[in-house]
Amino acid sequence: ASDPVHWRISGYAVIVENGTLLTVRADYRNPSLYCFPGGGVEPEESLEEGVRRECLEELGLEVKLETRAWQVGESRFFLKDNFYHVINIYYKAVIVKQEPSKRIIEKEKEEPVWVDLKELNENNFFPYQYDIVQMLKEMVL
Repeated sequence: ASDPVHWRISGYAVIVENGTLLTVRADYRNPSLYCFPGGGVEPEESLEEGVRRECLEELGLEVKLETRAWQVGESRFFLKDNFYHVINIYYKAVIVKQEPSKRIIEKEKEEPVWVDLKELNENNFFPYQYDIVQMLKEMVL
């Protein structure tokens, strides 16, 4: 019998510059919601490699991770008759350089949006990232 739970490990970059947070708006999923740059890690790569690859693919940015596993989040949900249990690992990161030619725009269709930390609202993010947004809000206050 197949495993009824689909486990997934995802890695995300938390990039803050000048009081603003770098987010991604993914039009193909929901154009009114933001998420952190990152996503699912491929079986052959480390978490850190996955975060760096996702930042290149989504935003054309080479990033340096400043911490090991800064925060951990968790989400569980049904999608297309499948139950998912996702572990989200967040890393503080900085932009090293822009690499626009490395973006995979056809597949991702994502755009960067800088959000003022003082105006963070978890309702503007996908539900699986509410916890990290709330934590960032508390750090700003």
